Amino acid sequence: MPPSGFTFNQFLVRGEEPFLFHTGQRELFPLVSASVGRLIDLEALRWISFAHLEADEMGAMNQFLAAAPHATVVHSPLACDLSIRDLADRPPLPVTDVLDIGGHRLRLVPTPHVPHNWESGLWFDETTFTLLAGDLFTTVGDGPAMTGDDLVERTRPEDYADIPWWLREDYPELFDVPRQLDRLRLYAIAYDIRDLTMFPPPAPAHQLNEHHALNRLRRAVVGNGHLDRLDAAAGVV
Repeated sequence: MPPSGFTFNQFLVRGEEPFLFHTGQRELFPLVSASVGRLIDLEALRWISFAHLEADEMGAMNQFLAAAPHATVVHSPLACDLSIRDLADRPPLPVTDVLDIGGHRLRLVPTPHVPHNWESGLWFDETTFTLLAGDLFTTVGDGPAMTGDDLVERTRPEDYADIPWWLREDYPELFDVPRQLDRLRLYAIAYDIRDLTMFPPPAPAHQLNEHHALNRLRRAVVGNGHLDRLDAAAGVV
């Protein structure tokens, strides 16, 4: 991980039927399960879910199923059909609307490919108005597990300074495909253009946040976007 640090979070919603969002990786099961066990009887865990299929989200899924005999994995029909039925040691429950766990009403919000896989989805607690966002708003550094603040405004650029070198060192394959970053630039530009056509900017560029799609597009056109910075830092031609 980059020197600035990276945090994995898991969330337990304590209702009449406790709900765990994210299990952590398999190797973290002793730590995460011990933390859950300090809040509830682990065997009382009823629901397990996650944003998408990835090790930090659901790597310890089957270990939790083994430790909690009444627990069921719950996700969208798509996620269940694509992978979870095959991966989970017990059949999952597909949901399309609200899961009432007694004291909390949790709504599954499908978000295909945001931030990752086709089956991605987030959970919104309609009782407390809390969004379980997974790594949709991933930040590096030692940040809080939960926040109501503007994440963009409090992002520290210095926390991201080491990422290009970290990527180059740990994932050289990202840079071994000829002109790969050129293709990524085109994808990024197409994404921002689509964003701008759907949501026209409400003000001139200089009045918008620097991360607004219009300003991202302006930087990409002149060769000063984040991919250009990654390209230069990693020594890719």
